[in-house]
Amino acid sequence: MKLSNAIKLFALLSWSGLIMADIYEQDFELSTAPGWEPQAKGSWKVLGNQDNHYYQAKAKRGSIADEAYVSTYSGAEYQDLDYRVLVKSNNTYPSFALIRASADFYRNRNIGTGTGYAFGIRADCLVGEFGKEFRIFKQVNGSLIDIATWTPSDKLQCANKGNRMRITAVGSTLNFLSK
Repeated sequence: MKLSNAIKLFALLSWSGLIMADIYEQDFELSTAPGWEPQAKGSWKVLGNQDNHYYQAKAKRGSIADEAYVSTYSGAEYQDLDYRVLVKSNNTYPSFALIRASADFYRNRNIGTGTGYAFGIRADCLVGEFGKEFRIFKQVNGSLIDIATWTPSDKLQCANKGNRMRITAVGSTLNFLSK
């Protein structure tokens, strides 16, 4: 198992000088996605090769998907965490990771519900229309508040290479990183 390809969530609790760790890690090696629940239509499957597995929904062949494919992990809730994931985007749709989001969180263009934070990347290296950019926003009861609008970054890889996203949350401090 390659830890660099695993999704990691960490929550550390401190009590009387002792540190207890509640760790969740899933790399989908067993071709299953225990605890993950699809929130949108689609054919959800665990895909990948020997070194990298991922949980993905695909639109029907020949159709244009103008909706988000969302899957949520319901196995536990974490207050403080360190979330790392390898994501790919294409020249049409960005990839987003959600943090501290309500169960009804949804955003598609100008339609939104729920509350939470989102960190997204788009890396259009084919056409060059958007370039390599990231965005961070907060949504409160469906209303969008940009923290960082689409911002160019030379740290992002082209879409087919993938980008490592990392979000940490400790108390009220959130950090968003990509490399």
